[in-house]
Amino acid sequence: MMLLDARDLACTFPLPRSLPDRLARRPRPGIAAVAGVTLGVARGETLGLVGESGCGKSTLARLIVGLHRPSAGSLAFDGTVVAPTVRDRPPALRRRLQMIFQDPYASLNPRWRVGDIIAEPLAEQPDAPPPAARREHAAELLARVGLSAADARRHPHEFSGGQRQRIAIARALSTGPDFLVCDEPTSALDVSVQAQVLNLMRDLQEAEGLTFLLISHNLAVIHHMANRIGVMYLGRLVEIGEKTDVFARPRHPYTRALLATLPRLDGVRRPREAVAGEVPSALSPPSGCHFHPRCPFARARCRVEAPALADGVACHGIAEGWIPS
Repeated sequence: MMLLDARDLACTFPLPRSLPDRLARRPRPGIAAVAGVTLGVARGETLGLVGESGCGKSTLARLIVGLHRPSAGSLAFDGTVVAPTVRDRPPALRRRLQMIFQDPYASLNPRWRVGDIIAEPLAEQPDAPPPAARREHAAELLARVGLSAADARRHPHEFSGGQRQRIAIARALSTGPDFLVCDEPTSALDVSVQAQVLNLMRDLQEAEGLTFLLISHNLAVIHHMANRIGVMYLGRLVEIGEKTDVFARPRHPYTRALLATLPRLDGVRRPREAVAGEVPSALSPPSGCHFHPRCPFARARCRVEAPALADGVACHGIAEGWIPS
């Protein structure tokens, strides 16, 4: 059984209507940031989620932790269907499902001391331990992420970017979660620091038995961290599978185009399929398969019918055999 199970999750953000549209009572326009995503994450694994900017990865992450309300679909955690927003979820569930945000410079309160930042999630629980116990727990967490207990008295501006992200990780661990949603946790860091933070996350995962949903643009990060990979394009999941299979034998044309950009140390050139054009606007996505205007294999069916995710890939050409494997 999957620890996290999302079924047909969708999220549309409404846009303001013009005066003529309001007078004519036309439907309110919206941006479909996530359009019916179904995926599961098994206990103890890392599912990596990749795709171009604007494809809906971060919105999906916020749907999972309850920061956005889904327009449709359902979410189950550990076999139980959960409420759509974090405020409606019981404290016991909120403790088990935490998030590490992309920018440690923005996710930490600059006016608070680090010890208070890390202890805050515990303080918000109904059975919160006394302040002295929370301070001791914060000191222990700082040590676990490679900082000093004395750092609890300092403010975020006194730390480097990598140290701030370690503080954010300690805060996410303060309630003893099972599942961490990691939204680009290293993209705001120097390259020399990224590996340190990623190795810290792997060590914590092994020690605590954590489950990760890891979002990243960096395919090297995904290859290093993930067990399985999901690929998103314009709000839809187009391919999902084991890491070794996706990297060795990508099936969807979009996945092939992404992986073709990776450099190879052996100097062998990887065959590339041309991807024409730019990413379409989410305000008016293409009909049928969203990728069809850029796909070199597109046929008439792709322009009118959205493919369903079957056998780990959403592509008419793969299902019907006109795209070579």
